[in-house]
Amino acid sequence: MSEAIDPILQEIDIKLNLYRNDLLYFIDFVSHRKYHWKWFHRKAANRLMDLTNGVGKKKVMIFMPPQVGKSTLLTHWIPQHLGKYPQDRVLLGSYAQSLASEKNIEIQKIMSSDLYRLLFPHSHILANRGRMNTKQFDIPGHKDSLFAFGLTTGVAGRSGDLICLDDIIKSVIEAENKHQRDKSDTVYANEIKTRRNINTREVFVITRRHEDDLAARILLKEPDEWDVILIPAERVDDSDPDDPRAIGDMLFPEWQDPKDWEQLRKDYPRLWQCLYQQRPTGKDGNVINVSHFKTHHSISMSQMNFVCLYIDTAATTDLSNDPTGIMTVAFDGKEIYVLSFQRGWYSPSEIVTMAIEAANSIGTYDIRVENKTMGPAVINALKQKDYKVKTLNVPGVAKEDRTKQMIYYYEQGKINIVTNQNDTYGKRLWTDDDQNKFISALKEFPVGAHDEEADCLEMATRDLIHNAVGWRPTIKDIWSFRS
Repeated sequence: MSEAIDPILQEIDIKLNLYRNDLLYFIDFVSHRKYHWKWFHRKAANRLMDLTNGVGKKKVMIFMPPQVGKSTLLTHWIPQHLGKYPQDRVLLGSYAQSLASEKNIEIQKIMSSDLYRLLFPHSHILANRGRMNTKQFDIPGHKDSLFAFGLTTGVAGRSGDLICLDDIIKSVIEAENKHQRDKSDTVYANEIKTRRNINTREVFVITRRHEDDLAARILLKEPDEWDVILIPAERVDDSDPDDPRAIGDMLFPEWQDPKDWEQLRKDYPRLWQCLYQQRPTGKDGNVINVSHFKTHHSISMSQMNFVCLYIDTAATTDLSNDPTGIMTVAFDGKEIYVLSFQRGWYSPSEIVTMAIEAANSIGTYDIRVENKTMGPAVINALKQKDYKVKTLNVPGVAKEDRTKQMIYYYEQGKINIVTNQNDTYGKRLWTDDDQNKFISALKEFPVGAHDEEADCLEMATRDLIHNAVGWRPTIKDIWSFRS
């Protein structure tokens, strides 16, 4: 009989160890639920478990959109961590004491359950006749096991081996209020950072709402001390090798309707960029302040000195890499008028075809191409077709620095957006949606998914205004057109 029981006991022991050591299995076990865990839950859970096991940096930030389970991960990870390290003292903070207390009670419910006792009997707690202290609790044999606090209530007289911050921004109104942001920064510096010891681990879980929020300020002061897990609602690049989605796919479609998110992205681009993409953007832009741009319904092309194309070519046609950008502009000798912009993943031959179509649509032979990646191939092909191609060499500085060199001209109102210009065939050059995407990308730079819009605008501004009032071909240029 014992030989028959031993394999069963062995299997039970294997499963219990799995529940003890894997956060996602632990949550399913103690909560009596079967969650629909996705790749990003596993990514965040693994990083939290690494933190418990002393692997990697001691400080972790997790940025996720609303309602995708980040708080669930945190409020279950703390009991699992205390199950292994009951001597650790946890400080758990939220924007208000009431919210921190709710999370505290949720943790106590987990740690007082029979299922938790089965996994971690030495960390099991007993609720006092079903009543729970809203601010703190102790594991038997240990002191100050967890203390919950609101961001403004303070943690005087306590220290933390584990500091967890979750939901520290109450609303978008507070996020937009600089006084509130300064206040959060002061509280963090004086009330939270001072509670660290040499072994303290920190977790900061947040849905970002502003480019100058507490997370941004912490990362600015301690850039090398934190690991950041950023989960965007829409995959827009290949920056995360763990993301299995295709470019353009939305997160968690079983839980959030992708159509709702797509509508939100269209109607509220800044909100989308902040809350859902977790790459906050200033109202008027991070680096490029678009409030200085002027808008025109249409312009008289006959009053322009000339019109031309600017092309920022991609390295490859791979969707995981940056796309090619093609911008058409007009120039009156003083100011630039953006007529249209398009981007996509094209081969050199496709870029040439699209460039010719764009040039014909605005009646020009003038094309400027950056001399990088696919640029030389595109330049040679266009020259063979008798287009006036000017090669633009890339300045030897970072993209953001190149753009900042042009900020003076942007702030002087040298950039105009033409919204309803027709091409030579009487068709509108670009749609409202294209224009909104163009402006949004400029605002998001340099934290947005792509920077072709900013690159093309910088190229045009440097070429037409910064380097010269206008470009006129030299004998060498004329000769190169025919070579």
